[in-house]
Amino acid sequence: MFRKAALFSSAVLILSSVGSAWGQVYPKGWWTETIGAATAGKAEPKADTFEVTGSGADIWGSADAFHFMYKELSGDGSITARVVSKGTGTNTWAKGGVMIRSELTAGSQHAMMVLTANSDGTAGNGAAFQWRPTAGGASSSVSAAGNAVTAPYWVRVTRAGNQFSAFLSADGQTWTQTGDAQTIEMADPVYIGLCVTSHAAAEMRTFTFDGVSHAGNVTDHPLRLKAYGPNPASGSVAVITPLFMWTPGETAVLHNVYFGTTPELTEADLTGPQQNYAMYYHLAGMESGVQYYWRVDEIDEAGEIITGDVWTAMAMPLTAYKPSPANKAEGVSANTSLSWSVGETAVAHHVYFGTSLAAVDSGAAEADKGQVAKPAFTPGMLRVSTTYYWRVDEITPDGSVQKGAVWSFDTEAGVANKIIRQYWSNISGTAITDLTNNANYPNNPTGVEMLDLFEGPTDWADTYGTRMYGWLKPPVTGQYTFWIAGDDLQELWLSTDISPANAVKIATVNTWTNSREWEKEANQKSAPISLEAGRKYYIQALGKEGTGGDNIAVAWQGGSIVDRQVITGAYMDAFGLSPLTAFTPNPTDKAVDVPQEPVLTWVAGEKAASHEVYFGDDAAAVAAADAGSPLFKGSQADTTFAPGDLEWNKTYYWRVDEVNPAESDGPWAGKVWSFTTADFMVVDDFESYTDAEGSRIYEAWVDGLTDGSSGSMVGYMEAVNGTFAETTVVHGGRQSMPMDYDNSVSPFYSEAAREFSPAQNWTVEGVDTLSLWVQGYPAMGQIAVVETGGKMSVTGAGADIWGNSDQFTYAYKSLDGDGTITARVVSKGTGTSTWAKGGVMIRDSLDGGSTHAMMVLTANSDGAAGNGASFQYRATTGGTSSNVDSGTVIAAPYWVKIERMGETLTGYVSADGKTWTQMGTTAIAMEAPVYIGLCVTSHTAGENRTFEFDNISATGGVSGVWKGAVISASRHNSDQGLYVTVRDSAGKQATATDAAAVTAANWTQVKIPLASLAGVNLAKVQTLVVGVGSRSNPAADGKGRIFVDDIRVIRASQP
Repeated sequence: MFRKAALFSSAVLILSSVGSAWGQVYPKGWWTETIGAATAGKAEPKADTFEVTGSGADIWGSADAFHFMYKELSGDGSITARVVSKGTGTNTWAKGGVMIRSELTAGSQHAMMVLTANSDGTAGNGAAFQWRPTAGGASSSVSAAGNAVTAPYWVRVTRAGNQFSAFLSADGQTWTQTGDAQTIEMADPVYIGLCVTSHAAAEMRTFTFDGVSHAGNVTDHPLRLKAYGPNPASGSVAVITPLFMWTPGETAVLHNVYFGTTPELTEADLTGPQQNYAMYYHLAGMESGVQYYWRVDEIDEAGEIITGDVWTAMAMPLTAYKPSPANKAEGVSANTSLSWSVGETAVAHHVYFGTSLAAVDSGAAEADKGQVAKPAFTPGMLRVSTTYYWRVDEITPDGSVQKGAVWSFDTEAGVANKIIRQYWSNISGTAITDLTNNANYPNNPTGVEMLDLFEGPTDWADTYGTRMYGWLKPPVTGQYTFWIAGDDLQELWLSTDISPANAVKIATVNTWTNSREWEKEANQKSAPISLEAGRKYYIQALGKEGTGGDNIAVAWQGGSIVDRQVITGAYMDAFGLSPLTAFTPNPTDKAVDVPQEPVLTWVAGEKAASHEVYFGDDAAAVAAADAGSPLFKGSQADTTFAPGDLEWNKTYYWRVDEVNPAESDGPWAGKVWSFTTADFMVVDDFESYTDAEGSRIYEAWVDGLTDGSSGSMVGYMEAVNGTFAETTVVHGGRQSMPMDYDNSVSPFYSEAAREFSPAQNWTVEGVDTLSLWVQGYPAMGQIAVVETGGKMSVTGAGADIWGNSDQFTYAYKSLDGDGTITARVVSKGTGTSTWAKGGVMIRDSLDGGSTHAMMVLTANSDGAAGNGASFQYRATTGGTSSNVDSGTVIAAPYWVKIERMGETLTGYVSADGKTWTQMGTTAIAMEAPVYIGLCVTSHTAGENRTFEFDNISATGGVSGVWKGAVISASRHNSDQGLYVTVRDSAGKQATATDAAAVTAANWTQVKIPLASLAGVNLAKVQTLVVGVGSRSNPAADGKGRIFVDDIRVIRASQP
């Protein structure tokens, strides 16, 4: 809000004692933010410099913690600064420098050029170009040449498309690149600026920068016209000194200060008119427990008044405050402890705690936990997915009571796909009872961790006990057998349900075993046990280590677990006491785009014998409904409810009360959950498919592997995390449908079909378009390569042949069995990278992530020796790469050879083509036939590099003519069309096609106007077919994989 003010001079009390305690002045035109799990930092302008103060464990690994001063950049650009000083702290990897970042999340991809610092601000670990190429992925680093770079020193990061480069300079004029350019995909806008981490959590470190500049289409932070940065922060309690400060709006010359006890501040509350200092001292002081409100309206030179935000502050309250967990917190650990800040005069604290709001508020006996002397209370193990209420009344010296507010929190749902491991140190003996009789068992373990495998460490420690436990999730219904191994004594317990109370001992180790030694004692193996898919079972292993070696592991076999294996996290959930109320609703609470005929499900509370369901479109009515209400849908034994055909784009509410007449503390009223139906028809969102028989994705979408009618395969051969569907490459939700196609053999087309029973009506609510989202892999580029008299020129670009996937040009033939290829590298062209590579290769497939081995020469920018010769290989598909480099620099012309004998691949180099030196060897299983030929990468995406080869020769089972491939992605699809066929209940059908979707590297929406499906009765759609190739005109082609998601019938105007 803006209004005019009549300016006048005012007398101002200047308090010299406040000094630097004034609010932070934000750098004009910049945003400033603490990223990740770090103590709040700051960025401030100081004359011609910026001081950036940050804490945090590091900018590294898969997530960062630091302070960032930034602007937005669209398109190409750069950020440059001089690091003037690096402050002081405890860590030699404190970092400060310039960064370009995709998102403001902790795990975002980024590139940065930083200086590191010792505790005294000196060189530390020097300078480094560091980056994270994928969100949540690993980080990489290249140290600057010489490394011992100290401040002051200049740093720069540039962006050109998706290529990021880093540079250093002593004077800001002559720049040296650090490492090679890195390919990192970032969508506009990105964030550029200054970053600082102390590399020590909770420790602050200040770097000073000057010469800060940027290039490109950069967006500044808009002018901050309002007052901001209140100190004390808005919402503060326990304010002792009534001194209030703020950061002035960037055009402010005077400030009107309002201070009162209601949020509707009026002219009567104007206690500091037209001040020219950004602080206000409330001379009347502050009364304990009173909520105060204050506001600062800024006045600019023209007399415009910019109305500020209302902030709050409270003096030390008489009641308990600042609860931990915070009020209304979600996802709180089921093993939490409660604490709070003490009211001003309190000498003791009366705690009320429970699952009933009314009982806690009234102080009922069931919620009364008595008085405690310290501001902390441990309620013991809580139930997951449960709302708890608590209150603390403060007891004053004269015995009077200051009743506290009722706080609440929701416990976690339980961590999925993890096993809990606890251990108790310094317990002697080898008997399990030495652990279970210890005073610290089970509530006070020495340590706790979450694991992905039901196996503890080996040879880890002495004199300790361990417990590993959780909920077991069998993948299919069947008979399962369990084994336990360990050193020393071990016990394995399994319940008949989710409750530990029903667990029985099923296997033991009575002496000791080596790691995973399953057959030493007959008692290590359980009898077969019947388990049901869709249910959870409490399981725990107890182990007691005396001295010497130690280990513990649990394995199983049965159902779809064909071979005995250590139980993985995919079949476990971390344990928490099951709630008494219904939990884990499906659809999830507040879900959107839910089909209009949903089936609602939930997990029963621990003691439930039946379930009372309430359903309607009014949240308050559902919450208040009882068995006499029309919203009551009946009492049932099943944990599913089908509400029927619902309206489109409407929010519904539902509640499930758990009932058991045999239990005195029931019934247990459930939470009110909600969902909103879709504004389109959901044909298939692929979310409901699991690994349970009858719910598998390939049972709904019938493929060629099932009926032999085409070259398709839907889903994967083995279930992962309880599904045969895809869970990483998804358009919406959690799953999509992967479909492999092979059109190299008859019938030369691949398709999957889904039947609908009953037939679907696609003529409702004005829908007119069939929509599906498809993603594939790019087609492999092809180029002409020619060998003339044993000579060939090969030109290649690409980021590298390294890591998990390659980018390069490959001139190849086919090899069946053993064989070799030999060539002399005559010249290596020119380019920018010292790791450009060219040489000979044997490769399993033409996908970027294929296994391979190669013998290459590397090259400098001028084609000289570069990093010498290197034997490099990838032993597993999509795995990491390894290398053996030459001890001396090898320059062209030089001979290279790669040899395959069985599974052994060996690389050689030679100066004359006669005397060969072995560089390296590895064993890689490849499926015949394989590919053999010449490879070239420029090591810089978009830059071509030409290697010249002569004396090319091959031995063994090499056949075919030379072909050229540009390999650019982890996988490639053969370039074929997508087709979609719609068939009605009378057998009439129509087909639509899309030429680009199969080779689209990103999700692509395929829209098919229903009007184009001539002859089909759209009111009775019986079958939907998705295929690759051409059913009407089949022709031999290649293979690939597509992903399909979110098939809908929509209005053309909808996304």
